Amino acid sequence: MRKEVVIVILVGILIGAIVAYGIYTAQSALKQRELKSQEILPKDNQEKTSPSSHTLSINEPQDESIWDQEKINVNGTTTPKSVVTILTEENEYLLSADSEGYFNAEVGLTGGANTITVSSFDEQGNRAQQSVVVVYSTEL
Repeated sequence: MRKEVVIVILVGILIGAIVAYGIYTAQSALKQRELKSQEILPKDNQEKTSPSSHTLSINEPQDESIWDQEKINVNGTTTPKSVVTILTEENEYLLSADSEGYFNAEVGLTGGANTITVSSFDEQGNRAQQSVVVVYSTEL
């Protein structure tokens, strides 16, 4: 009977250690993601790296809008033939603006608040960036 009690105690300690390690790992990953997102997003929600004529405008969706579908159309205008990146909570999209500067992509949303960050890079390497927040809820 004593052997079984000791074995059960050791198994309990092992399971507790595994759970504690899992919680520690999850918290570390969340902190790293927060730091990474703070590096990506400028404080004023829009940034230009040089005083060039490179521009970026998100036409759709509107900032702080509420959406009831899992996918949303992100479109806007930038300098013609620029490379455009769209970053969401779970995905990254890479596309090119057309000869008039128009870009369009259908992106997936996760439940709750979604920050959509659009960056545009022109042929000279200048960057323009803008972010919008869209709330996805199925209960509208």
